[in-house]
Amino acid sequence: MIRVIVAILIALLTTPTFAQATRVSLRSSVRLAQDSPITLGDIADIEGPQSSTIGSIPISTIKTTDGARGWTVVSATDIRTTLESDKRIHAGSVVIVGVQSSIKKTYAVQDQVIPDPVQPIEIKPTYEGPIVKDHIERWLSDRFNTPIDGLRYELRDHDSTFLETSTLHRMVEVREISRRGRVALRVIVYEGEFIVAERGLTIDVTIQRDVLVASERVTRGDVLREDVCTRQLRWVSPDSSPIDPSEAIGMSAARTINPNQIIGTDDLELPLDVRRGDIISARSIAGSVVVTIRGRARADARRGELVELESIEGNTRFTVRAIAPGRGVIVKDAPTTHDKPRHPLGDRS
Repeated sequence: MIRVIVAILIALLTTPTFAQATRVSLRSSVRLAQDSPITLGDIADIEGPQSSTIGSIPISTIKTTDGARGWTVVSATDIRTTLESDKRIHAGSVVIVGVQSSIKKTYAVQDQVIPDPVQPIEIKPTYEGPIVKDHIERWLSDRFNTPIDGLRYELRDHDSTFLETSTLHRMVEVREISRRGRVALRVIVYEGEFIVAERGLTIDVTIQRDVLVASERVTRGDVLREDVCTRQLRWVSPDSSPIDPSEAIGMSAARTINPNQIIGTDDLELPLDVRRGDIISARSIAGSVVVTIRGRARADARRGELVELESIEGNTRFTVRAIAPGRGVIVKDAPTTHDKPRHPLGDRS
């Protein structure tokens, strides 16, 4: 009798109903390489006696649906249907945990040749195309009108993942938010009508410029000479305004310039061609006739500026444009004045 009972218990325990259950825990989302075959074992953690058989089932044999932005969705219900139709599997002893799993294929990784163990292995993506950092570099070059090799910039370490984002077949928008010592940008990456990446960046930028550097002290009002400055290539801030070296020599110092100082546009001004009290030779040009009139300057003026002259006799004033030291051209439409103003209705004497 005991032998009969033992035999019955053994038979019951070896049936699928009482066999040890196999647990299939679905992962909520999975990113897998392009072109690689995907199995149920890639999207779920499987434990139990049937794990190898269930894990080898291709996803292509399971019904799937298309999700948003390129994701593929596999539901627990469709997985259960596939397991029940597979004669190799005891579906009744399989427990599925989770509602669904979302799958997205990404770029594959190149096969790498393993070098000497002492050398680091660098894994690179198979695609050859631009990344976000390339777009920022070109934008900075255009923004500051300088070639890329004349540009230095420093990015934050925590932005590295975003900067290496692929922009292959994508559009990148770069907007300057502000520039106060550092360049602040907003970068948005579009794929079709969707935003796939977005980040604010703060960048330290310097550019290489051909500048003049003072080799000795230049006092305010002194004329800048070639022997008091040198022409150099310097890395400067984009906010600085160095003077064009080809235009600086012969200009006057607007303020004191110290040795080793980069000379800026605000440091120099055109020298005075006319000083108050100078006798100026003014020409009036009408067609082929040139008439020269001499007058005394009533104010200082630089080349190109207007200045009022008073005739030598002291009874007439007129306006000229300074063109050289001691010389000017009468401005035709400028009003003339007199020491004795005329009455609006004529001579009332």
